[in-house]
Amino acid sequence: MVKKRYSKNSHNLITLLGIVVLASLISDFWSEVIATLLIIGGGYCAYYVYDKKRLKRFTSNQRIEALKSDIKETDQDIRHLEILKKDNRSKEYIKLAHQILPQLDLIRNEANQLQKAIEPNIYKRITKKANTFSNEINEQLIKLHASPELEPISDQEDEMIRIAPELKPFYHNIQDDHFAILKKIEEADNKAELAAIHQANMKRFTDVLAGYIRIKQSPKNFNNAKERLEQALQAIKKFNLDLDETLRQLNESDMKDFDVSLRMMQDERNNK
Repeated sequence: MVKKRYSKNSHNLITLLGIVVLASLISDFWSEVIATLLIIGGGYCAYYVYDKKRLKRFTSNQRIEALKSDIKETDQDIRHLEILKKDNRSKEYIKLAHQILPQLDLIRNEANQLQKAIEPNIYKRITKKANTFSNEINEQLIKLHASPELEPISDQEDEMIRIAPELKPFYHNIQDDHFAILKKIEEADNKAELAAIHQANMKRFTDVLAGYIRIKQSPKNFNNAKERLEQALQAIKKFNLDLDETLRQLNESDMKDFDVSLRMMQDERNNK
């Protein structure tokens, strides 16, 4: 009886020792695995961070090269624009100017985004030139638009009307008001301030118009296309009314002498 108990206890002890040894082996194994994984993971993280920085630097270099190319092309366009100005080829000037102004905006925006990757003096030179050219072109456009025989020119106008015929009456009325307002601004004392405000409003209008055409052309490619089209259409309608009101106010400012003279004539007639 004692022998059996001893044999059983011996067996249990051997089993327990086996479990301890196995656990130790497993523990050593997993320790090595974990250590290996940590080394691999650390190396990967270090590579990922390095690669991300390298990719960012590579991308910035690519964008800088693209910016240089854009500046070179725009400089060529501006030189051609100056030739058109000297030759008094007004319609061609207006058409090219409307292409150059968005290019200057893109150059300015890209330079701002790459400011940390560009030398400070180069960044200042780029933005200063872009601002100077934009101001000069806008001033010349105001002078040219003051001429009533000039009509707005756009290669995309027919395509726009084809895609969104519902915009035609509003678009044409806005264009008419736009040129009439520019003519009034040219005659104003504070024309620089008024021109800047009007150009900013027209920029917002063209942004909304471009977005409307894009969504209308491919509504399935945009979220909430129907709602956004309706919102944009309402914004265009309101802008049309706002320009009408702006033109009325500018016209009324010219009528002060008329009102004074009319009252004086009426007073003289009543006194007789």
